[in-house]
Amino acid sequence: SGSIPDRTYRFEKTPEYWTGWILAYLQWRLGESFEDLLHVVPFDALRSLYYPWHEASEERVARLVCDMAKKASRQTKLALARKKLKKTQQDLAYESGVSLRSIQMYEQRQRNINEASVTSVRAIAKALHCNIEDLLEPVFEYKETNAA
Repeated sequence: SGSIPDRTYRFEKTPEYWTGWILAYLQWRLGESFEDLLHVVPFDALRSLYYPWHEASEERVARLVCDMAKKASRQTKLALARKKLKKTQQDLAYESGVSLRSIQMYEQRQRNINEASVTSVRAIAKALHCNIEDLLEPVFEYKETNAA
């Protein structure tokens, strides 16, 4: 009877499976959206970590991704939202009532938009037809847990 499966066969987790697993773990562990995670570490970049990182703990991978996120040179969500609507920084300053200098500093990360006044961020979000949350920058802060 050939219906009994070969017991020596072990299902190997593919790099894609591992990448999905790690993404889900990172979303849970860091509290960041898939969109923000993939903006910082694109799927292919994460999958390229499979060797040798698939043998490491999820915690070690989370720490690695946080380090990568801090070093990644990427555009701010503000800059991306503004460019998507084909607005200049000057347009945005005029429409939001927030100074051009402030907008430039947020986009160049010389000032943290997450620490800006709610009034300013609300005005910018309104001018860009988005939610305040869509403009806040992901933190990617790795915090040690008490778990072993």
